[in-house]
Amino acid sequence: MVPARTCDWFLQIDHFALRRDVPHCADFRFPLPLDSGSFDGAFCHHVLEHLDYEAARRFLGECHRILAQGGTLRIAVPDAEKAMRLYASEPNRLFDLMPKYHGKSYQTAAEVVNEIFHADRMNRHCFGWDFETLARRLREAGFNQIEGWNAGNRSTPNSLRTILGGLPSRSTSTPSNSANPCVSS
Repeated sequence: MVPARTCDWFLQIDHFALRRDVPHCADFRFPLPLDSGSFDGAFCHHVLEHLDYEAARRFLGECHRILAQGGTLRIAVPDAEKAMRLYASEPNRLFDLMPKYHGKSYQTAAEVVNEIFHADRMNRHCFGWDFETLARRLREAGFNQIEGWNAGNRSTPNSLRTILGGLPSRSTSTPSNSANPCVSS
């Protein structure tokens, strides 16, 4: 739910209980074991796509619950809209979306799309998010200022600056035309 470094003002939670670098584990399909209003910011980096749709809706509500008034939520997910547009218009560009560290060789655009949306058995993606769908679910969870942010964009949105600076401000991140969106509420 938060980035992988630890300090006095930072709590890392993951669902991989076997990783030595993860100090706290939680099953994001259930209520988070955290007090309401106890965080100024949360960062969900490639979490949401691993939950089924209903579990993700509940999880977004939990994120809203644990944030203090004015808190910030930043979400990064693969962008389903971008992948589908590329598949329809420029399928060869899909190969550029896959990180080299995956160590897999793809021969067709359909293989890339299936990797994006399903991945392997141990790292399965359960739902493909686009900005419209995620923004609706965020509003439903109680967030009201939502903005998209493109992956690779060098400028840092105010909501992300807020998290990194530890300053309160309730906002949220969602996907836009790329895999790394940011939203504010």
